[in-house]
Amino acid sequence: MSDIKYVKIDDIDMSGPPRHATLPEELVERIKRFKEILKEVETIPLEQTLYNFRCDKNPQNEVAIWEDIAKHYEQQTLNHPELTLEAKKDIYRKVFVASSEEHPIRVVKKENTTEDQNIE
Repeated sequence: MSDIKYVKIDDIDMSGPPRHATLPEELVERIKRFKEILKEVETIPLEQTLYNFRCDKNPQNEVAIWEDIAKHYEQQTLNHPELTLEAKKDIYRKVFVASSEEHPIRVVKKENTTEDQNIE
């Protein structure tokens, strides 16, 4: 299990049906809050974001990660109205990458097969 394989995001098939028919209203409100903070730099429509979270195995954990991203982004931008949109996007990218380093998605080769498996 020590062999780590990195794959391009475009090579991951994410076309399956949603795992959850709906999301709890409290979770939807949390999503709306972090989307409001990130609205200038994360422009995926709310409906698409909600659908994406419905597809997640554990949307509560994923929302917590996005809340953390929004918190760190806001800490770095809130008191700096002089920041350009490009500067804000740069901050967002850095916070996003730092978050993915804290919560990496590892893909490993299953033993005796050619199939890859996501490990959480």
